[in-house]
Amino acid sequence: MADAVAQTGLHVVIFGERGVGKTSLANVVRIILDVIERSAYDRTVRVDPSTPPPPERTVVKVNANKGDSFPAIWERAFNEIFWDEDRPHVGFSRSAAPQERITLLQHLNAPSPLTADVVRHVLGTLPKSVFVFD
Repeated sequence: MADAVAQTGLHVVIFGERGVGKTSLANVVRIILDVIERSAYDRTVRVDPSTPPPPERTVVKVNANKGDSFPAIWERAFNEIFWDEDRPHVGFSRSAAPQERITLLQHLNAPSPLTADVVRHVLGTLPKSVFVFD
């Protein structure tokens, strides 16, 4: 799994009988990747202390249901990526500007339902991203 994540465009499919640990593995993907990347970074820093830390990886886990469609699953995944954005503030008040939570899906302003081309384009703009569908 870690080797595939390190390669651009590779995918991993984990399947098996009930109760063998597929969901448990899916739940720790982020931790596993963090440990591997941190270890690689530590080895690199020993050789070159000026090496900048690697960019943070985006890991999203979405539970899929039997009746889910392709657009529904990706819409849920893109709603899991969010940030807080400062809203414009008017006046002389010293209070902090209010923040608004923005999801990637809102930011995209993409057509609904999402198409495969839209998903492909978005994924191309999210380097070092991992999406886990369980």
